[in-house]
Amino acid sequence: MKVFEIKLTVDKKPASEYVAANTNIEALKVYSATTLIDLWELDSTDEIVEVPEEEWVNHKVINTDYDPFDPFDWESRTFEEIMKVVVEPALISVTMFWDDEMDELAEL
Repeated sequence: MKVFEIKLTVDKKPASEYVAANTNIEALKVYSATTLIDLWELDSTDEIVEVPEEEWVNHKVINTDYDPFDPFDWESRTFEEIMKVVVEPALISVTMFWDDEMDELAEL
């Protein structure tokens, strides 16, 4: 299985979404089915590229829902670690944007 990066723009901000799949077409199908974003919603400047396996160790996923009291939870993992346990095509990570509403909540 491979890792694909879907490079896109969301509200004029660059974003990268990562998918584990066998082909780029399969990656797009998984991405669309998981995020409920239809392919026609992607922009003509968006692209999908394979992340070389030797670079997996350099990509880290941060678990924003990490629970330090859960012994089975994890704070961060590299793509290399994730891909050791991936058994079927799946979304690996998405870009999280901090918006104004979250700023207001953080101030409470």
